[in-house]
Amino acid sequence: MGTDLTLVVNKFGYNDNMPLAYERIRIDRDYDLFDSIKQAGALPLRENRDLLWYGDDGIEQRTEDPWGAPLTSIRAGILADVMSRHDLSPKNSAVTVYMRALPSDTEIFLWWH
Repeated sequence: MGTDLTLVVNKFGYNDNMPLAYERIRIDRDYDLFDSIKQAGALPLRENRDLLWYGDDGIEQRTEDPWGAPLTSIRAGILADVMSRHDLSPKNSAVTVYMRALPSDTEIFLWWH
């Protein structure tokens, strides 16, 4: 069993305390890329902020990933720059193009699972 990463786009740009995990993109497993993303300066969710996640039991308020680590987020522009420095799978290359197409300050939550 390994670690996977799903990117959750704060598509609507909410600046409230409970953004909705509406748009989720699971990227292909690439541990070199994952290490670079972890080192890129992702920030923890600020205090009193939850991510609304659609789970098996309906909508859940989350502050931690399934591993029990605090949720973090990164800006789309930073993520695209990090991803573009790697030799990526076709799917991850497409995700990089999408991250570049978003406004660079779009918040991307990192859902490690």
